Amino acid sequence: MSGVGDAVEGDAVEADGAARALRRPPALLWAGDVGAMAAGSGLLVWMFWGDPDQRLLILLACLGLAATALAALVRNRIANGPVQPSEITRAVLDDQGVRTTPSGTPSGTHDPLHPLDPLDPAPPGTPLPHTIPRTPRAHLRSALVQLGLGSWFVGFFFLVIGSPNPPPQVAEIRRAGGIVAEVPVTGSWVIEHHKAMRDGRRAPGNDTWTMRLSVSVQDDKGETRTLSVQTRRSEHPRLIGLSTIKVIYAPSATELGAYVGANSHPGGSFVGYESDLHRILEGRTLSSVQLWVCGILWTVLVLPPVAYRLIRRLKAVSVLPGHTRALYGTYTDRHIAAGDTRVRLFLDPPSDGNLSPALEGRQAWLCWDPNRLRVDGPPPKNPRSKRQPRRGPKAKEARAALILDDGWVLYGTARFPQLSTPQNPTVQDPARVGVPADSPRAPVDATRTVRPWLARGMWPLVISRVSLVSYALTLASSALLFTGAVSGFPRLLLGLFGAGCLLTAAFSHYPEPEIPE
Repeated sequence: MSGVGDAVEGDAVEADGAARALRRPPALLWAGDVGAMAAGSGLLVWMFWGDPDQRLLILLACLGLAATALAALVRNRIANGPVQPSEITRAVLDDQGVRTTPSGTPSGTHDPLHPLDPLDPAPPGTPLPHTIPRTPRAHLRSALVQLGLGSWFVGFFFLVIGSPNPPPQVAEIRRAGGIVAEVPVTGSWVIEHHKAMRDGRRAPGNDTWTMRLSVSVQDDKGETRTLSVQTRRSEHPRLIGLSTIKVIYAPSATELGAYVGANSHPGGSFVGYESDLHRILEGRTLSSVQLWVCGILWTVLVLPPVAYRLIRRLKAVSVLPGHTRALYGTYTDRHIAAGDTRVRLFLDPPSDGNLSPALEGRQAWLCWDPNRLRVDGPPPKNPRSKRQPRRGPKAKEARAALILDDGWVLYGTARFPQLSTPQNPTVQDPARVGVPADSPRAPVDATRTVRPWLARGMWPLVISRVSLVSYALTLASSALLFTGAVSGFPRLLLGLFGAGCLLTAAFSHYPEPEIPE
């Protein structure tokens, strides 16, 4: 009996923690969103802001905002203890208690132990709504958070290769009012000839020369001064007839010398070439070539998955009459069961294992559009192809809406097996399972109102301890990279460590599922 008592007491503690977490959900939910967006904004500042001192202050403000948001999540975790997503879901779904439909029919009138027979001509007690409200703002906010986290992850690569501080000589020239100017070359001397080798053989075409050049500049009084600069070039100046070169210098302080960069040839390096001198003088961290690489990586790695998820969620079932099919039954073991019919439902994140305990035994409508299916498995046979696939698609999937009797709606993906297996012996046709919406066995009440429940947005309320620690380490790594306190190979290791911590944090928002996947 003590084991049963402990279990009951544990359930009561979890329920109490969920109730406390729900007392101030807007602040916690916004804390999670603001933290991710502050990190993404900090990356943009790092990439495009010029003045190093101003940039550091803005970056520290962004990190401070993200740290404040993280502190709010930590405080909630300490105050409420570990809270399971199923407890939050159960508290939200049970908030209104047993409700009635606008027409006055009590909802939830069927016994969960005796599911409704789909062949029974009598309609269920709860009618279908005519429309499910869309939540574009919630989907857009979720997409912005994902963009912020994805950009933060990709940005660690550029935090490693970027230059948080300009060269010391350039910093002094900048404070003295430095400019970029194209000046004449009056003399050149070869300091070292770097002979290139490729596959153990000489490659003269890739040789470079470390040169010392004499250049003539004008000071702020109009007088000509001769300065000396050193650079490494991919061509010998005497062979190409070099007559002018771009340098950074201060007309009011020519004694500070001139800066020409480590490599004056555009094809020789990502940074430090002549056309990059304006960026170096302004103090920006990334060259134009690096920005192009950053944009390509962001477009390829971050934007497509976020856009795909956003479009897929916006295409969820919203208007029920028409081509929509509906099945009324009981949520049992991650299926909607109605007599001998069982349809597998994959709920949207966090996961089935995290949400199923709160939905077990609830009566609901499952609605989907059989004309908008995704095929899982080999493509259909092509009559023009000589080689035919031996097996057809494993399953057909459709975006689905789970409409509970108490007026809440959860989204997911309904899966209809197309191959008979020991786990799924029955082949299901999405166009024949269930009944058409707005038919006598699936009546529609235009006055009934329902509310979507986007469970994935509750992660700040249930965030795991591993995720909190990983976010804290990510912020610390970002702060060190922003300030430029670490350089060389340790900077690369720190960037890899920060990216790994961020990846761990993003994929461990929720506790381990209560039901194994």
